[in-house]
Amino acid sequence: MERKLYEHYKKNQFWFWSSIETYAIAIVFIIQVNFFDLKPPAHTVLGFLDDPVSIFMIAIIGTFTMVYSIWDFHWFYARPIMIGCLVFVWMSFFFGFLDP
Repeated sequence: MERKLYEHYKKNQFWFWSSIETYAIAIVFIIQVNFFDLKPPAHTVLGFLDDPVSIFMIAIIGTFTMVYSIWDFHWFYARPIMIGCLVFVWMSFFFGFLDP
């Protein structure tokens, strides 16, 4: 069993490290509460990305990506869904940092 997990890791190494990066950005926002502290009337895209619900969703996407990369399952179009979720997370952060 251990050998098979290592083979899956070698096959999906890029997705494993993408999940680690996604976890890292979630951890940064968990540790730094209100990282983008803005004046009260201004609730921008960055303020939305700093909300606990958004951070929780990022952690769920990171977990899903890590599970896929280690176990390499192919049910219910897991790979395209995982890729779409990661693209959504990273593009939303790209546009969020590009906006201000």
